[in-house]
Amino acid sequence: MKPKRTERLGREIQRQLGEIFLELTRDNDEFKNKFISVTAVNMTPDLLEARAYLSIFPSEDAKAVMEKIKEMKSEIRYRLGKRMSHIRRIPDLKFFHDDTLNYIERIDQLLKKIK
Repeated sequence: MKPKRTERLGREIQRQLGEIFLELTRDNDEFKNKFISVTAVNMTPDLLEARAYLSIFPSEDAKAVMEKIKEMKSEIRYRLGKRMSHIRRIPDLKFFHDDTLNYIERIDQLLKKIK
């Protein structure tokens, strides 16, 4: 069982990252017409690392978008620090592509073929 503080901090980081990505899709030309949502944030027990799982639509552009996000990691962490000034140390961010929706869609297509 995760401590409550770890869960609360993960949820807060998830919410703030969602708002940051919303700003990036509005302001950054490389993210125009992309939808980036933060599906989950898992914190390490020492609160020094946050693993953020991102769902990207359209999925064809996911690899390029993930590369750009990883390049912008320090800027995203800086923006997160500005929003969360109440915590002592902003955790290191690790980004992962969450392809759960693609997996579900693929299973759905296979099931339709069987019928």
